[in-house]
Amino acid sequence: MQVFKYNKKGLVFDMMRATLGLIIVLPALFLNQGNIYINIVLGSLSLLFFSFAIYICIRAQIRFILHSDHLQVRNGLLQIEKAVFFRDINKVALHYYSTRKDKKNGWLQLNIRYKNKKLRIDSQINDFSDLVETIIEKMPDDQKAQLELDDTTIDNLQSMGIYVDYESVAA
Repeated sequence: MQVFKYNKKGLVFDMMRATLGLIIVLPALFLNQGNIYINIVLGSLSLLFFSFAIYICIRAQIRFILHSDHLQVRNGLLQIEKAVFFRDINKVALHYYSTRKDKKNGWLQLNIRYKNKKLRIDSQINDFSDLVETIIEKMPDDQKAQLELDDTTIDNLQSMGIYVDYESVAA
């Protein structure tokens, strides 16, 4: 049983950004006396930064636990727990999202479809490549043969050193 969680360093930097945003926006909101439009903009920004801080707190509690036949997703803060059985996975997509035009900075996101549900895991998870590889390895062979992989997913898997042995690929 392996446990994967979000990288603390990334979470700390994100929380610092949310806090800094609130430190800048909230005093300006309370000091602005007259213009309602400025208050609406500043209030919206403060709500955005506050929501981001809550999202980070929730994310810090998420754990992905690999078992022999399923991936367990647990969030202790919200008391949410679900199991994704490898035999139920019918689509896997791995996409790269860049934050710059030169595509040097960005993150990977693993999208898993199972039983008409979706699970998204991004590469801020510790040992993300091990998680992706293990999920694909533990899928039954007949399931891998029916797995829908697009060209982008295949390229991203290969760039991570993961090669899927399957008979056909549906785009």
